[in-house]
Amino acid sequence: MIVVTAKMNVKPASKYDFMVETEALIKHTRYEKGCISYNLYTDTDDPNQLVMLEFWKDMDDLDAHMNTVHFKAFGNAISKYLTCEIEISKFDAQKV
Repeated sequence: MIVVTAKMNVKPASKYDFMVETEALIKHTRYEKGCISYNLYTDTDDPNQLVMLEFWKDMDDLDAHMNTVHFKAFGNAISKYLTCEIEISKFDAQKV
């Protein structure tokens, strides 16, 4: 299983618009092949710091997700709402 975190810092005045874009991405992504879980969380200390926590069956499914129309549209749409680059981390989660 692949686990992805995407940390995003949003401009306070743009948070509503960012959330609208994010809702559409989440809605479409949850139906994709290999998507186990795809959720957005807000930092408890900073309401403008958000993290997308994703669980994918395998890297092929994640790669396919990153090439979807809705993912690319989201990436293009949100740059104006962010205060800095998105910090993305990927982990290979093996059961022990």
